[in-house]
Amino acid sequence: MSNSIFGFFILVMLLTLMPSIGLAYPWPISPFYSQHPIIGTLGEYRPGHFHAGVDIGEGAGTLVYPVVNGSIPEEGIHNVENGYVKVETDGVIYVYRHINPNDNLEEGQQVIAGQTLLGVIGSIEH
Repeated sequence: MSNSIFGFFILVMLLTLMPSIGLAYPWPISPFYSQHPIIGTLGEYRPGHFHAGVDIGEGAGTLVYPVVNGSIPEEGIHNVENGYVKVETDGVIYVYRHINPNDNLEEGQQVIAGQTLLGVIGSIEH
């Protein structure tokens, strides 16, 4: 299983188990403890592939934060169309896709759950 698929799988499992394992925040967008619409699910079939993540239905420009403390690994920032930021903690990589990454982020940087701005949701068409 690729790291990104594994990371998304872990994120979904952690969101489900969050109350019992102490995940810092259940959602990568504010308000962190409110409900947000899910518009794409892990494993959902899309023409030619299965979706490898969970899409949260918030508008372009919505701020995105990490759900765990960690660091940005090597090649963890992709700042072009369909951008992403990766956050690694204890060997697990969380991937935040469809965002315009924060220009102030650097590989190796430590990030804090709910505090470090990873980027903003872009206007990506699926």
